[in-house]
Amino acid sequence: MSFINIFDSLLNGGEFWKRIHHMNEYRHTINADGGYWSARFTMPVRGTDIDMWVQAGLGKHVEVSSSTLDVYWIGFINKISVNYGPVVMSHGPLMDIANRVDLVYSAIDTTTTPPTTGIRLKTGFANDTDSQEKFGIITKVLSTGGVDEENAGEGSRIRDLFLDENKYPSTSNRWSTESTSPGLLTVECLGYIHWLNYAYNNETAGTQNASTKISTVLNGTYNPNNSWLPFDTSGIDSNTIQVGAWVNEDKIALDVIKKVVAQGDASNNRWLFAVYGTAAEYKAIPTSIDYLTRLSDPKLKITTTDGGKIEKWNVLPGKWLMFTDFITSYVSNDVDFLREDPRVMFIESVSFMAPDTLRLTGGTTDTLAQYISRLGLSGVGA
Repeated sequence: MSFINIFDSLLNGGEFWKRIHHMNEYRHTINADGGYWSARFTMPVRGTDIDMWVQAGLGKHVEVSSSTLDVYWIGFINKISVNYGPVVMSHGPLMDIANRVDLVYSAIDTTTTPPTTGIRLKTGFANDTDSQEKFGIITKVLSTGGVDEENAGEGSRIRDLFLDENKYPSTSNRWSTESTSPGLLTVECLGYIHWLNYAYNNETAGTQNASTKISTVLNGTYNPNNSWLPFDTSGIDSNTIQVGAWVNEDKIALDVIKKVVAQGDASNNRWLFAVYGTAAEYKAIPTSIDYLTRLSDPKLKITTTDGGKIEKWNVLPGKWLMFTDFITSYVSNDVDFLREDPRVMFIESVSFMAPDTLRLTGGTTDTLAQYISRLGLSGVGA
């Protein structure tokens, strides 16, 4: 039986808050590109506890463990919903708030004939420090159309109004005589990779190693939450393909990383980027089988290649799984057999629902995608 330990947010010290033993439902998703992605659990709740969850729940640190104390999912609370009597209330999502806001606008210079359009200008960031001290810095870069330079102050007013209306989590309510819930709490969580939502710029000329660029994006000066959420980069393997260091126009940090990851390595091998807890991993996909399973096994066990059992909640993506009793007459040509063998699946995504429901989604590992990305192309078709 799983249990969940909940702590104060990492921003606020991460002290233990409470342990959840009894849940109506628990599920999580882990992606090969992304790592711990999302989780959700529901549980009965008393009226006296609702205030505590709504007032203090968002942002709290979450660790999900098995009965053997294996921690198999880590993240933070992003949204809380309550069904209580005739009321359905939701608080959040946390990551929808904005307490550091900039506005980019395309200016119109009316002093020229004809007027000059398309001049990209920025108002500069405005901050709400009270919200930032409570939740961390959550950045939003807005964009709008043409603004007369003579009325450029309107851009700042738009930015400030957006900041004022979005600096705290939203709350929505629904009341219905058809709803008579005795009290049910739904908690939606996200992995810490979702904190890579800040604007990243780097005016360094030239190129750098792909792995160096990813480390710089994670823990460089542009990460506004680096003081309390420094990502462990010891799991970032060296990849020496050269990528441009220069980034402008307030690109979202995770999008910058995805663009680097998409280029693979010098041999066009696919690489993966994921965050497990606060530990970042960047590495090439494995070249050997990691998991085995038999389709004829009524318990559908998954094991390591040496026979060790893998509990369903501990199965990870980014690994190769072989169905050992499927198409047994197949003969491999031994040339890139992992990618071509129909008995083998590259696990792209893992969805687990307690106590023992597991869904694995397979992905592709072709080399063409990396080569196309390194050329700066978006794709190729036939």
